[in-house]
Amino acid sequence: NACANNLRLIDAAKEQWAMESGQVQAATVVTDTVNLYLKGNTTPTCPAKGVYTYQTIGTKPTCTAAGHDTVY
Repeated sequence: NACANNLRLIDAAKEQWAMESGQVQAATVVTDTVNLYLKGNTTPTCPAKGVYTYQTIGTKPTCTAAGHDTVY
Protein backbone atom coordinates (compact mmCIF):
# COMPACT_ATOMS: atom_id res chain seq x y z
CA ASN A 1 0.00 0.00 0.00
CA ALA A 2 2.84 2.41 0.76
CA CYS A 3 4.26 2.01 -2.73
CA ALA A 4 0.84 2.56 -4.33
CA ASN A 5 0.43 5.74 -2.29
CA ASN A 6 3.89 6.93 -3.34
CA LEU A 7 3.01 6.36 -6.99
CA ARG A 8 -0.20 8.34 -6.54
CA LEU A 9 1.72 11.19 -4.92
CA ILE A 10 4.26 11.22 -7.75
CA ASP A 11 1.48 11.25 -10.34
CA ALA A 12 -0.31 14.12 -8.58
CA ALA A 13 2.94 16.10 -8.35
CA LYS A 14 3.59 15.52 -12.06
CA GLU A 15 0.12 16.76 -12.97
CA GLN A 16 0.42 19.84 -10.76
CA TRP A 17 3.83 20.66 -12.22
CA ALA A 18 2.50 20.15 -15.75
CA MET A 19 -0.45 22.45 -15.14
CA GLU A 20 1.57 25.20 -13.51
CA SER A 21 4.34 25.14 -16.09
CA GLY A 22 2.18 24.69 -19.18
CA GLN A 23 3.42 21.21 -20.12
CA VAL A 24 1.56 19.10 -22.69
CA GLN A 25 0.73 15.39 -22.85
CA ALA A 26 3.83 13.23 -23.33
CA ALA A 27 6.14 16.03 -22.15
CA THR A 28 9.36 14.84 -20.56
CA VAL A 29 9.30 15.19 -16.79
CA VAL A 30 12.09 17.00 -14.96
CA THR A 31 12.28 14.87 -11.81
CA ASP A 32 14.04 17.45 -9.64
CA THR A 33 11.43 20.05 -10.54
CA VAL A 34 8.49 17.70 -9.91
CA ASN A 35 10.03 16.78 -6.57
CA LEU A 36 9.42 20.36 -5.45
CA TYR A 37 5.75 19.38 -5.35
CA LEU A 38 6.42 16.41 -3.05
CA LYS A 39 6.87 16.42 0.73
CA GLY A 40 10.57 16.75 1.49
CA ASN A 41 11.27 17.87 -2.11
CA THR A 42 12.59 14.41 -2.96
CA THR A 43 11.50 11.18 -4.60
CA PRO A 44 9.69 8.93 -2.10
CA THR A 45 11.35 5.66 -1.10
CA CYS A 46 9.74 2.35 -2.07
CA PRO A 47 9.43 0.10 0.99
CA ALA A 48 10.58 -2.88 -1.11
CA LYS A 49 13.70 -1.04 -2.36
CA GLY A 50 12.22 -0.49 -5.83
CA VAL A 51 13.14 2.53 -7.94
CA TYR A 52 10.47 4.92 -9.14
CA THR A 53 10.44 6.17 -12.72
CA TYR A 54 8.30 9.24 -13.25
CA GLN A 55 7.56 8.65 -16.96
CA THR A 56 6.15 11.38 -19.22
CA ILE A 57 3.11 13.54 -18.56
CA GLY A 58 -0.02 11.46 -19.09
CA THR A 59 1.77 8.17 -18.31
CA LYS A 60 1.59 6.67 -14.83
CA PRO A 61 4.80 6.46 -12.83
CA THR A 62 6.26 3.00 -12.25
CA CYS A 63 8.24 1.08 -9.65
CA THR A 64 10.85 -1.58 -10.34
CA ALA A 65 9.90 -3.77 -7.35
CA ALA A 66 8.22 -7.00 -8.46
CA GLY A 67 4.46 -6.51 -8.65
CA HIS A 68 4.58 -2.85 -7.71
CA ASP A 69 4.05 -1.51 -11.21
CA THR A 70 0.49 -2.86 -11.14
CA VAL A 71 -0.53 -1.71 -7.66
CA TYR A 72 -1.52 1.78 -8.78
